[in-house]
Amino acid sequence: MDITPRHRDAEARFRRLVDDAGLEPPDTVTYEHESVTFFWTGPRVAVIVDLDDAEAPVVADASGPGSC
Repeated sequence: MDITPRHRDAEARFRRLVDDAGLEPPDTVTYEHESVTFFWTGPRVAVIVDLDDAEAPVVADASGPGSC
C-alpha cells in the first residue's frame, strides 16, 4: 500500500509523543489503509493509531476489566 502524507503525519506525531514521554521508540511500524500500528518487541506491546476523520481523538482503555 502507498504510505500517504496522512500516515506520515500520524507517525511523526506519535513518535514525538513517545519521545516526549521518555519512552523507547517502537521497533516496527506497519501501515494499513486507515491506520498506523507501532510495535515494541521487548514488552510485546502494540499501539494502533486509527486515521479516523473524527474531530476529537478517541482513546480506548485496553487494560482490561478490573484494572486501575
